[in-house]
Amino acid sequence: MTAILGNLELLSSSGTSDPERAARLVANARTAALRGARQTAHLLSFSRRKRLVAEPADVNAVIADMMDLLKGSVGGEIEITFVPGENLWPALVDTTQVERAILNLVINARDAMRDGGRIRLQTKNVQREEPALPEEPTAGDYVSISISDAGGGIAEDVREQIFEPFFRTKPTGQGSGLDLPQVLGVMKQLDGGVTVRSIAGAGTTFTLFLPRTRRTAEEDPVTMGHAAAATPPSEAAERIVLVDDDPDVRVIAADMLRDAGYEVTEAESGSAALDVLAAEGTPAAMVVDVAMPVMTGVELASIVKRNYPTLPVVFMTGYAATNLLPALSRHDVLRKPFQASDLAHSVARALGKASEPSRRY
Repeated sequence: MTAILGNLELLSSSGTSDPERAARLVANARTAALRGARQTAHLLSFSRRKRLVAEPADVNAVIADMMDLLKGSVGGEIEITFVPGENLWPALVDTTQVERAILNLVINARDAMRDGGRIRLQTKNVQREEPALPEEPTAGDYVSISISDAGGGIAEDVREQIFEPFFRTKPTGQGSGLDLPQVLGVMKQLDGGVTVRSIAGAGTTFTLFLPRTRRTAEEDPVTMGHAAAATPPSEAAERIVLVDDDPDVRVIAADMLRDAGYEVTEAESGSAALDVLAAEGTPAAMVVDVAMPVMTGVELASIVKRNYPTLPVVFMTGYAATNLLPALSRHDVLRKPFQASDLAHSVARALGKASEPSRRY
């Protein structure tokens, strides 16, 4: 927040007299905001259960983006390095949950080296044979993430129990005994697995395996959060009803839609949106926030679908609201925070003006 506020303050004071400086300040604020969004996703994933969403991802980029977080988590006495694999395959990843798994393993590695040491992360393309242990992945192609430490290793009698819920070797009050079971659970839900290699007195290596996919992030641009070209609306601007109880979000989303060439009618609640429909007729589409008081976005959508069955509805939501969603296909939902290109593409896709992703979630 300091970085965001500081860059915006400098931008407001300097104006546009120095275009290069203004562009740099905007870029810095945007980068800081995206980092904040990732951190918020981490916090919400710890506090709420949510379904996993497998998306094609560059695992090297995922790890590179979280290196600052990892370095801050291990402290100054431990060196942490990352060796990215070359020509790495795209893998199916729930980024938030995989980041959480990596963070858990890095913290465990830190705790295994009380006097300092080195943690090494490495990625590779691997082909696995049939598993020897239940936690290992089935035969197939995977992208592996290895986290190695130089600690005391895991005793053989303990090795067989480390994935059991509530089993722990740390003193009472330290650790929940759930970190490794959660790591394994995430990998198995993603159709991957985990291996452990440990030598007494010589350290431990945990390796995560994520299934290879033939798709790339560029082939699934909206779910991966990248900019995508959306077909612009026709000359006669189509009308969108935008529903969100948060005025700050509603105003900026409305501006994004207007910049994309749409007419926008704003509504601050579900009941207000129904009044708009009754007074102004059926719009081209609705963009609806999920978590709203009195009438949720899902409740509003169910009424809209009953009374206006052909009206497309795009949901907006943060991670905290995913428990309210019905069993929708992945591309019906626009995750907050979003960018203008994400919103424009989602609306265009709802209107049948942009290509569908190659897989529905």
